[in-house]
Amino acid sequence: MPRVESPSWCKLTALMIPTRIVRRSGPWVSNPRLHGAGPRTAAAWARPAGWWSAPSLGCIGFADSEFDTNGCPAFTKRSSKSAAVSYAGASCNVPEHIFETGSKRTLADLILLPNLAQVMLSHRKVITRIKGGLGNQLFCYAAARRLALFNNADLVIDDVTGFARDREYGRQYALDHFRIPVRKATSAERLEPLERVRRGIAKWSSRNKPFTKRRYLEQEGLDFDERLLSIKVTGTLYLDGLWQSERYFKDVETTIRNDLRIIPPTDAANQRMAEEIRRSDAVALHVRWFKAADSTATSNVSADYYQRAIALMERKVKSPRYIVFSDNPEAARARFNLPDGRVTYVSHNRGDENGFADLWLMTQCRHFITANSTFSWWGAWLAQSPGKIVITPHLVQEKISATNWGFEGLIPDSWQKL
Repeated sequence: MPRVESPSWCKLTALMIPTRIVRRSGPWVSNPRLHGAGPRTAAAWARPAGWWSAPSLGCIGFADSEFDTNGCPAFTKRSSKSAAVSYAGASCNVPEHIFETGSKRTLADLILLPNLAQVMLSHRKVITRIKGGLGNQLFCYAAARRLALFNNADLVIDDVTGFARDREYGRQYALDHFRIPVRKATSAERLEPLERVRRGIAKWSSRNKPFTKRRYLEQEGLDFDERLLSIKVTGTLYLDGLWQSERYFKDVETTIRNDLRIIPPTDAANQRMAEEIRRSDAVALHVRWFKAADSTATSNVSADYYQRAIALMERKVKSPRYIVFSDNPEAARARFNLPDGRVTYVSHNRGDENGFADLWLMTQCRHFITANSTFSWWGAWLAQSPGKIVITPHLVQEKISATNWGFEGLIPDSWQKL
């Protein structure tokens, strides 16, 4: 049967409002008052004259012109009297004259209109809001990936809004350095325009509902929350949180490891460093400075932890070589007493934009002494060296603005707390 291309329809979001289908004659054009200006939000609708579309079908949020047929309904003309509307595998039949310019519509026709919404609602989709540093971005993705797989839903990455107001750190989306197989959100799926207002309304609306019934799902607290594992996705679900535990994705570990294969840096310095690491019993030692090195703030792990961890590693591994990663390598060099001739400081990958290269080098190591940091958490977790030893700080930090650590579910059972 011939297919008639549909325009870019609105995306159903968590903000549902009753509206009406509007008839227009001639080609469809974008409405700049609704779509906003600029190439990111302007939609180019092309439609044969005499057909209907639903740019306001019960929702706030409009598709971008670049959004493909995975997100737009398609019309199939069955006969002179009926048509089928299909969306992501679901479909419903509607009378042909509903789409014809100038025809009268009866009450029976209007009763059929909710079927169109049902077609779109039958498509399950998880939109995850990525935010934070590289380690936290990986947690955001992994939990959402498992939730989408569990529900046979599409996964969509919002790579913009979680960073738009990060004025303190100025972080940027960094997951393009991984082999992640999912697409990024359109402006509509990011709740643009008026994203901040609409997101606030969606959060407020969802908070009054049971956790498992929310359309905008925010993380509550730091501890592992097993309720996320049993969420049933219907329509579109927005996921907003860090979800810092492997328990959120342990049952799909193979998939997560495959998705999070790092695209290796190709420069000579990193390739030489990787070769050096592979020739030895390398121990990745990560030192994260949340405050200045001479600060007494408890967000920095004490030097005593590192000295005890090094002593333990010396007993477990014969002549290990320590590969030190730090956001302040000079301070790390001055602070710790490491064995002469068996230490290398990684200092060439400067800036957050090169963090993926340090993480890749870290995964080449055989054993790990982590900081209280999700960056080295992922370095240790992603490494697949047989018999790896992971030593991590045994402390609880739940009320520190700079970092949180040691809460329920964060540390895998096989790691040694010290």
